[in-house]
Amino acid sequence: SGARQARLVATPRESAPMGILQRVRDAPEALWRIPLTLGLLVCIIIVHVLLPNSPEWHVMLWYSAILIVTAQVSRNALEFFLGEGPGLWSTLDYFVRGKPLPQVTVSNVDADELQRQRTEVGFWTLMPSAFITWIFAKSINNSANYGTRWGVLGGFTYSGWYFSFFAAAVVGYVLRTRFGYKSLPEAVEKCYGPYAALGFGICLFYRLWNEVWSNTFVVASFYGPIYSPSWWAAAWVSAIAPAIYVIMGGMRSSLTSDVFQAFLGVVFLVVILAIFQSLAPAGTSIASYTPEGGWAPDWWGTYLAATLQGWGSYPFHDP
Repeated sequence: SGARQARLVATPRESAPMGILQRVRDAPEALWRIPLTLGLLVCIIIVHVLLPNSPEWHVMLWYSAILIVTAQVSRNALEFFLGEGPGLWSTLDYFVRGKPLPQVTVSNVDADELQRQRTEVGFWTLMPSAFITWIFAKSINNSANYGTRWGVLGGFTYSGWYFSFFAAAVVGYVLRTRFGYKSLPEAVEKCYGPYAALGFGICLFYRLWNEVWSNTFVVASFYGPIYSPSWWAAAWVSAIAPAIYVIMGGMRSSLTSDVFQAFLGVVFLVVILAIFQSLAPAGTSIASYTPEGGWAPDWWGTYLAATLQGWGSYPFHDP
């Protein structure tokens, strides 16, 4: 047969309702999303009543509730593991303006092209997701501690680990274009066998499990003395909240929440820098500020270690 094509067009799954509230009500997940929203609001109200002078708890609960309630839900394995389906902006456009959700339509379908159209993630989704996934609570806490010791050079020092982006990009590009591998585990399996791939996966699981725990540890440290009841409560909330919305949508909800958190990260960075600049002595900037006694002089050793790890092992044991 002739050339085959696949394309994304706006074809409604069902007739689009007229009002925003009706579209929300008619959404497939409305039966559980609305009760979940009400339950989270009740929990937040209870915390506000019991802890009226604890804004840090209010922030955590509101933030968690927003991420859970707005999570995009996966309805099949491909959406859960590959992030397929309409993007965040298409979904918002549907609920706000009633524009039908885009669907894949097939006309003399070429399987490879169809798969590419269905699974390709846009740059403005993948890019913020890639950088925000490495900016954990522990990362912010470590870079802040480095800044306390070395000032602006502390932030520069911590950036050594971000050479991982370039190292992973080079290796990933070569694996994809020269050898045809689609992932690092696939390359390990093809080169060293299935047992090596299994071992690699177990190592990654152990590494990322420790990463999750170390970040909940940092978050909990802002809510009370170590191992106190408030410390444990904060650790559990900060671990359970993301687990809920990831279980709801998998890669799909993870990507959309990453975009939202990346946007907040950039906004908060600008706000914090503006506040620090307003507090700096007249005629100085935050870049040139030096405290009494000066900064610690040994930043370069940590920077060299970070750079070495960033160009070497770090991007591959912390993917």
